[in-house]
Amino acid sequence: MFGLAKFQKTAKFSIRGTSTEAWANVTWYDAREDHPTRTEHRLYFQSNTVMAQAREGDNILIGFESPQSLHVILIKAANHGGGLPIISSWERTS
Repeated sequence: MFGLAKFQKTAKFSIRGTSTEAWANVTWYDAREDHPTRTEHRLYFQSNTVMAQAREGDNILIGFESPQSLHVILIKAANHGGGLPIISSWERTS
């Protein structure tokens, strides 16, 4: 999705189903840049009001709204204010 080259850009952060939005810088980089044979890419984001509300069990969806517009959407789990319940086990349906 992001490729191998390091980049920095401003991204829009939002919480699905609310009007809460924030803008913050994100950086995509190889944390093992100096290692000759290993890579470990990471997406770092600045603290912001949206991600301050993220909790264990929540999900984030990251995508491009256009080639230059990155959007990070926080999807809250049902046990703390929205979304579907956490799947505790898989069930077979017909």
